[in-house]
Amino acid sequence: MFGFKTRIALIAALSFTMAFLVGCAPNSYPVKTPTPSKLAFSDVQNTPVKANVVDKRRTADQMFHVGVLPSTLQNEGKPIEPVNFLISNVEKELKNRGINIQISSQDTGQDGIHILLNKFRIRNHRASGFSPYFTFTTISADIDAASGKQRVTAYFKNGKVPVWSFDEVIEPCYNIPVSHAVKEFASKINRLTTNYKISDSELDSLVAIIKGADMEKDYLEVYKLGYSNNPKAIPVLVELTKHDKDLVRIAALSSLGTIGAKDQLSYLMDVYKTAPWQERNMALKSIGDIGTPEALDFVKKAMGELQMDDSDPNAKYTREVAGLYL
Repeated sequence: MFGFKTRIALIAALSFTMAFLVGCAPNSYPVKTPTPSKLAFSDVQNTPVKANVVDKRRTADQMFHVGVLPSTLQNEGKPIEPVNFLISNVEKELKNRGINIQISSQDTGQDGIHILLNKFRIRNHRASGFSPYFTFTTISADIDAASGKQRVTAYFKNGKVPVWSFDEVIEPCYNIPVSHAVKEFASKINRLTTNYKISDSELDSLVAIIKGADMEKDYLEVYKLGYSNNPKAIPVLVELTKHDKDLVRIAALSSLGTIGAKDQLSYLMDVYKTAPWQERNMALKSIGDIGTPEALDFVKKAMGELQMDDSDPNAKYTREVAGLYL
């Protein structure tokens, strides 16, 4: 047992640590409504598409915002109801890209796209008052379409050290991740159902913009190649996985899964085995996105190895990614 003075010292140290951890963290954050993509699909038929989202989240996953610093996420002045928020913004994203889709939260049993939502959650983390504030935005669902049941996910990690106030984390840790998670999720729904893509000429224009951009600031543009659903973007993405900027490599690796680059499965497996942990995470995510029996076997094996490894402090993040597919 600790002595009285030791207990007092431990309590004081814990209180000091928590004060630095929390700082001036607010009890709520305003999250912007995502702005839909401007990348319109080509040759889209105007046939109405029906879809519904059924909430299959476990009780443990129904809290939208979790982590070391509790707070409420609001949109347009009201607490976000995650399922309706996701439905509304995925529908806007796909409509803005030319698909005549209507998504509801009611399972009518009729023909169409059935989306069984397993997870839509934002987890925050901060190790101390001097370290970055991180968020991990995750979506996982099963689509029951004509092609059979497929797992559809989205994952976006981002962080920022708040210098003057916690308002500084809203854009990088909430607005950007939520916007990209919605776009990634919507893009995968399209790929696995209607399967429209942007035209080759629009892809060429996008590639030219990316190659002429300042990738230190504009790395988020790389994700648009994944949202394009145009297979001609795949070699460009592979090239970008070797970029000298780590955020560009991460974006390119993630986007290979969004676009369903099955021919890059072996390459992604090699990246997972050899790259730094954040790139390994995105390689594993894309392997799960590819979703073939070989790919899913690899994810299962990786999860087994990660659960046995106590030496890697970053293994918990990779397990979080693997868990989206298992």
